[in-house]
Amino acid sequence: MRSSLVRSVTLRVTLAMLVSLAGASCAAAGEGPAPADEAAAERRPTEVVIIGTLHGAHETNRNYNERTLRNILLALEPDAICVELYSTFFNPDGSYREEVMLDHPEGRAEVAAAEAMDIPLLPFDREGRNERYQETRYFKRLRSANEAIQRWIERMGTEEPDSLPPKVVALAYHIGGSQSQFNASGTAELVNSEAFDGVIRAKRGLADLIEMLMRPYPECQEAAKDLDFIEEEWRERNTIMADNITRIASRFPGGRIAVMTGAEHRHMLRDLLSEREGIALKEFWEIIPETTRVEQRKEEREYFGKFGPALERAWEVMGPNEQGLVDWDAVESAFREVLEIDQYYLPVRLMLGRMYTRCGRYEEALQLLPPDRFWGGLHRAFCLDALGRREEAVAAYTDLQDVQGTPAAWIERGLEQPTWLQDLHIQSEDREVRLSPTASWRASASESYKSLTPDRAIDGDPVTNWTAGGSPGGPSQAPGQWFVLDFGAPLSITRAVFDHQGTKTIYVSAWPRGVRASITRDGKTWELVEVIPPGPLQPLTIRFSGPNLVRAIRLELTAEHQPEWWGIHEVHVFGPASAAGDE
Repeated sequence: MRSSLVRSVTLRVTLAMLVSLAGASCAAAGEGPAPADEAAAERRPTEVVIIGTLHGAHETNRNYNERTLRNILLALEPDAICVELYSTFFNPDGSYREEVMLDHPEGRAEVAAAEAMDIPLLPFDREGRNERYQETRYFKRLRSANEAIQRWIERMGTEEPDSLPPKVVALAYHIGGSQSQFNASGTAELVNSEAFDGVIRAKRGLADLIEMLMRPYPECQEAAKDLDFIEEEWRERNTIMADNITRIASRFPGGRIAVMTGAEHRHMLRDLLSEREGIALKEFWEIIPETTRVEQRKEEREYFGKFGPALERAWEVMGPNEQGLVDWDAVESAFREVLEIDQYYLPVRLMLGRMYTRCGRYEEALQLLPPDRFWGGLHRAFCLDALGRREEAVAAYTDLQDVQGTPAAWIERGLEQPTWLQDLHIQSEDREVRLSPTASWRASASESYKSLTPDRAIDGDPVTNWTAGGSPGGPSQAPGQWFVLDFGAPLSITRAVFDHQGTKTIYVSAWPRGVRASITRDGKTWELVEVIPPGPLQPLTIRFSGPNLVRAIRLELTAEHQPEWWGIHEVHVFGPASAAGDE
């Protein structure tokens, strides 16, 4: 049995290595004469350009970075960009969810290119991919299988060091090392070539061989089953992705679509799509002239040397207080330096645009803020109202009604009356006064982000703030996070407002997504109290029907939320007009 198995394995290794060493460049296909009529145009295939990406490795690979991805997309001039996501990551109107796309280099490159060319971003991944991973325990089974493989490798290396299994495993390690080199320094052309595809083909082929070699050992049979399952899931997911790409391609007959996908998917998608009707596979380097690509690489080297340091300086100027900016001139100068180097860098465009909104520099904000995104669209609406362009502001609010994450109450308020941020300062109401913090007041919290400590929420400065920061590896907002304000002695209050915005804040998203409030009158017994539900422009508020003696107030989160942290710029406490305090 072992001898026949060895013969089978040897054949598979030989085939895998032949495949991994095979390499051939695809010759550019001639487009032929232009179609005579629309019917002929509809019969023309859609050019599908599959671009293998490196996910997080683009942050460190200077030869294949975010700007490289964007330059490739801009030079290709596709009719649409397909992204490795599914519908959950998009809004009902088809626009992308900002917090998802701008959180990684691929997403930023895709967004910048799509907005510059005014073309759509279209998801093509398996629907419910992440949910399926959870239901099938995909990653848990993968980890378990890898641990079993490691134990088996150690055993075989000790008991049968000259047998075939250790040699196959050693070969797999060499192939893994080759892939790491591509990730670290490979150019876009190398990653999108048969050289890289061959490494991945060999890697997957050797994974199959390792599974076959493990199967005869009783202690490895469960791991072998898990490896079978993982391989089947991988093939099924790629088949679904290919089907989705085919459907998208059919919407652009005679046109061109760019497909952005992890480089390990590339060879499988190309194999699956190679014989599909209506599709003509192209490589980006077949379409973009070599002279253009050489010039791009020269620009990228210059860009990388300037952009990284400029961006780092900008974040340093922001300082430890990321939600409250004091030195506006320094921040503006640093952000402007970044945009002079890279005008498409959306995170800085959004932050600077929102900063201008809070500073009242509305025309400048409108030049930077994208109109069809959550934060950009909302701040544009504020700016248009502030400039008296009410009709345009109403249109901006209306366009946001289908954008996921935009609170309906916010839109309704904006549609009902002009709204901008200068009108949102917290003021005293009739027959009450604002109570100033005293030396006896103490603020405490379950956690704090760096120097953003609880005392900043009661220092009388609406620019500084406390921020929870979230637990390492956990959600930004999580049940159990708490904030307590202790007055030191019972205090007669009518209202307490926990302001998450401040007066000069780029972010207005630090409000708690689920919260339980309680008070103590004697410092021992706690009782629940109702709160006015908070939102982006609605601070969390505890309101009493009349003056109440309160010793301390406690807020505790009851819901998870990503990615915004919970924060408080200032706690505004109000008492009856007869109470001591300042207005």
